[in-house]
Amino acid sequence: MNTLEKIEHIANWTSENYNGEVNKINHESGETDFAQLQEILNEKLPKTFTDIYKYFNGEIGNNSGILFGHEFLSTKKIISKLEFAIGLLKPIERKIIDLNKSEKNTERNLKLIF
Repeated sequence: MNTLEKIEHIANWTSENYNGEVNKINHESGETDFAQLQEILNEKLPKTFTDIYKYFNGEIGNNSGILFGHEFLSTKKIISKLEFAIGLLKPIERKIIDLNKSEKNTERNLKLIF
């Protein structure tokens, strides 16, 4: 059984055995997002990843995830989560706030904060 067959098998098993509604596999390709993912990561995507996402692009629905209840992210959601994480580490706008010039950060307010 290859990786794609395993994913379909797990999705089918989850659908048949999970309590409650389960999302469906998205059989569209995520290949159009590969270049953007590689640019964000500054890395070439692993072959296993590209092999999977050429045939499946996450899941469809708002119920439980297809992988034993866990969500199988689409390439768009992966990009969104990566951009959010990178934005926390490397903000687009970097600035240093001078606490001495800020009216809101008086000594009294700083004492309240700490």
